[in-house]
Amino acid sequence: MPFAVLLGPDDEGRRLDRIMRKLLPQLPLSAIHRLLRQGLVRLGGKRAQASSRVHGGELLELHVDLSPQDRPASRERGPEKSSLPPRGIPNPQILWEASGLLILNKPPGILVHGANSLDSWVQWYLSSKEALSPVFRSGPLHRLDRGTSGLIAFSTSLEGAQRFSEALRERRIHKRYLAILDGSIGGQEEWEDTLERDRNLKISRLGSTTGKRAYTRLWPLANNSKATLALLQIDTGRTHQIRVQAAAHGYPLLGDRKYGGSAFPGGPFLHAYEMEIPSRLIAQETIKLRAPVPQLFLREIESLFGEKISRMMVNTPPTDRWVGAIIE
Repeated sequence: MPFAVLLGPDDEGRRLDRIMRKLLPQLPLSAIHRLLRQGLVRLGGKRAQASSRVHGGELLELHVDLSPQDRPASRERGPEKSSLPPRGIPNPQILWEASGLLILNKPPGILVHGANSLDSWVQWYLSSKEALSPVFRSGPLHRLDRGTSGLIAFSTSLEGAQRFSEALRERRIHKRYLAILDGSIGGQEEWEDTLERDRNLKISRLGSTTGKRAYTRLWPLANNSKATLALLQIDTGRTHQIRVQAAAHGYPLLGDRKYGGSAFPGGPFLHAYEMEIPSRLIAQETIKLRAPVPQLFLREIESLFGEKISRMMVNTPPTDRWVGAIIE
């Protein structure tokens, strides 16, 4: 039985054969080209070529019989949303939803990918919203480890994904983290290293010249003889960058046993606190989004560094106020 799919704004300008490969992943490319040659694919009511560029709002018709399980579902609108989110995933705080992006405050202890993950929650949340493409799927645009809390961006449109990813590659998006580290750090530090990834052991380490450059700046906010509360800015985005560089420079994250940190219940403490997004990417002006610090993190800050420091974090002030209060 023939079926039709209404293309959305995110499909604008894409090649028809690439759209069809997403819609019909069970068919080899040769079979898709055969359907096109036989005139069984219509775009806007007309025969189309593999190289045809599609337009949002066009109707794509496939005059071919497929089994029900092979038929792509039309996503002009999403399905009815389940009344319950994925099991075991607390509703994250939404900090931004516009311009093709959904930026959340990730709770600690939640996976970003996989079953019962933050990605599962995002798919549930978006399921009743109007789809911008029958083939586009929202997904995370960068990484956070399971134990790390704070800001993480998901795409809700192809354009949003492309613009954000390009800005990340060009290092126009600045990300700042809060961390508790082993040892007392008395002043600003800059770490520039080469990191390589051991995929078998699932760890990163300092590498040779064949690795990738990693650059991190650190400002201590409070310290004692055993630990330091620090603000860190990463100018590159390597896997486990803060964790491995902190350990390599003698200050592993408190509780990060994987990288040599001292044992500490509930650790490691790492929070993606602030994201600075350049003008004209999601708004006309530069935007600074800040994720409130989790209560568990605040309690440990108060326990280690005192109530005054903990209170300083509560109202999510911009980080430039903290940098001005560096330990002398």
